[in-house]
Amino acid sequence: MIKAAFKEVCKSGKNNLSNLDGNTIFHKMVSDTLDVAEIFFSIDKFNGKVEIIKWDWSIMLTELDQSGISGHRYFADALRKYMSSDSKTYNFEALRNIYLLNYVEGPDELNIIGATSPATLFFSNANDLEYVNDIFFGEDKPFDSNYQPLYRRDFEFVKYFFALRKNIPNFAGLFPEFDTYLTKTFSAITDQRKKNELLSITSTVLDQLSSISVVDVQQNDIVEVLGYPLYKKTSRPVTTTSDFTIKTTKECEFSPLVLPIEAGNRYGDLQYTTSKWGKTNVAPYIDSELDLMKRTLPFDGSLNPYLTISDLLEDTIIRVPHSLNVENYFDGNLKLEEKELSYLLPLKPLLFEYFTPEEIRGNMMDGKPMFEMQTLAGNSGVKVTLRVPIKSLFKFSSIIIL
Repeated sequence: MIKAAFKEVCKSGKNNLSNLDGNTIFHKMVSDTLDVAEIFFSIDKFNGKVEIIKWDWSIMLTELDQSGISGHRYFADALRKYMSSDSKTYNFEALRNIYLLNYVEGPDELNIIGATSPATLFFSNANDLEYVNDIFFGEDKPFDSNYQPLYRRDFEFVKYFFALRKNIPNFAGLFPEFDTYLTKTFSAITDQRKKNELLSITSTVLDQLSSISVVDVQQNDIVEVLGYPLYKKTSRPVTTTSDFTIKTTKECEFSPLVLPIEAGNRYGDLQYTTSKWGKTNVAPYIDSELDLMKRTLPFDGSLNPYLTISDLLEDTIIRVPHSLNVENYFDGNLKLEEKELSYLLPLKPLLFEYFTPEEIRGNMMDGKPMFEMQTLAGNSGVKVTLRVPIKSLFKFSSIIIL
């Protein structure tokens, strides 16, 4: 089914244009298969959510043969005949193992959402997998109705497949449909810089990745297809590439991301990890993990420090019935008509690990104050705004925390 799906989506559409985008069942199967591949590629992010199970056909067929249940023996006989008669079509003669992805928090005891394939590298089960609701690839959610072709995915993931094609001898002969799909993918990419990078790619790209280990019967195996290793991303901080990295003048042990708690297009085009932040993503108000180094990024799963509103601002503000000595204390740029009234600044100590008091009292590059308080209608309270500078490509960039 997956071989046929890749073949179908590679057919030229109207005016000989690429058919990689679409909403047919074939596009679903290809998209779901690429989702399976991307889970393997980012497997470290999904620790505790997905496990890899090795299926050794020679051992399993022997166990079925020796079963006391006649149905098991019939199944073993049928499977052996199938693997023999279709060995050339599906490369069964070179098959060693199949590695299954089990979604551990699914509705059943065993929830196989996909696996490696001797014919298409990976395959999905083509079923409804909407219950996989806590895995994300940037803005994309796997196994949903928004089918994603390869050329629209993380470019590091695209490079991985082109490097695999260089590394596996006779790739086109072993995986003809997938090989054609990669050729179509190259044509669909419009960024010439990326195309040039793919043209010059070699198998040495795989040296920057890591093999995927799986423990089976106290043996530490490497995930492979037909004996050729598959790879995963090497875990590394995303602060070097993310627009949300805090922009501080202080010497810090690490630079966390600062994430917005409001949806909308203000931050939608900023680079998050492997993709843009998007218009719907919002960070939680509170992260229960107090150790920043142990936090996982929302909607991504990578282990990387980040800050949200509760790390920098208190959840309450204290009003005091007397005026403030503004010559010696910062009033938060608050203008009050009532003189015998003031508010304590709801700033948490963590903010001062990244910014000096002078910076907090001062203005951003666009002239707006870094911290300010404004009275609400009828003096019913105050609105607190904290602007935190981040390393975005835009001239004036900050996260506004209200």
